[in-house]
Amino acid sequence: MPKIKILISHHEKRSIIRTSILTPIQTGCALAQERFEEMLQDDDGENISDKNPKYCEFTAIYWAWKNYDKLGNPDYIGFMHNRRHLLFNQSLPVPDQQMTWLEPHGAVYLFPPICPKYMSYIEDKAIWPYFPKYDVLTIKPQEFVPTKYDTVYHGPIMKTRYLNTAGTEESFFDIFEKTVRKYAPDYQKELDDFLSGNIMYLCNIFVMRKDLFIKYCKFIFPLLEKIDSQIASDNFSPMKKRFLGYLGEYLSTLFFLHLRNKIKMKELNASFIMEKNKKDYIKLCRYAMMGLFNSSYVKKYYFLRKKLNIFKWGIEND
Repeated sequence: MPKIKILISHHEKRSIIRTSILTPIQTGCALAQERFEEMLQDDDGENISDKNPKYCEFTAIYWAWKNYDKLGNPDYIGFMHNRRHLLFNQSLPVPDQQMTWLEPHGAVYLFPPICPKYMSYIEDKAIWPYFPKYDVLTIKPQEFVPTKYDTVYHGPIMKTRYLNTAGTEESFFDIFEKTVRKYAPDYQKELDDFLSGNIMYLCNIFVMRKDLFIKYCKFIFPLLEKIDSQIASDNFSPMKKRFLGYLGEYLSTLFFLHLRNKIKMKELNASFIMEKNKKDYIKLCRYAMMGLFNSSYVKKYYFLRKKLNIFKWGIEND
């Protein structure tokens, strides 16, 4: 039986999941005020932990690459976030097929806070059957379309999508494109397909064979470093400093586009773990009142009520 290790990145000490496969890792430890002692830490050994404000979850990925033996030298390595997971048990229904994270009709479904029922989707026995049958697991790619909420339009859909992300600049995207053109000649077709298309592999979430993971890291990190060197970011706001994390998702997309017809790759649905927010219930009451006078608020009311009903699924399955 192959050895599998999937790291789950944490900035905060919440929703901690630990099994023989699923392993929490604290990111940005070099800058953290509190160290989570029951987790792996991304500043142990060779690391870029102090660059976490820019690199985001990539500091954990880099740590695993450079400290692979500390994970027990697994045959397969993976990454997820504390609120975003691959749904390994695809036979179980999601709380609501219409309620997805980020984009409508996507493959990342909204879930309530983690409960015993939820563990059936991600437990070890749901993970084992995929290996060694598949070389790579990823989230199903998201298809993006322009919406009425976009405030910036710039021709190609993926560039439009990027420019409507908080803290971004057009120059960052242009530097990303020029850097890949110059330093990744084997990925020109994938870059062209990405720029002219509308799909993206979200969140840098995956499980892959060790040799493919090393290839991934050797592709991603030199390009991130070259992009970083071209952008003076010392005075950026915390949100704007995340530019490398966003552009890293695009690099991951190029990597998976490059691989997907050459290896055994499986694309899965995923989850986004919601948190209760009192403001949502206040909004619900306000939408109900405003709906008496403006029909547009009726749609907002029913959508938000549908979203909040997902918390009932958690209570019923606790």
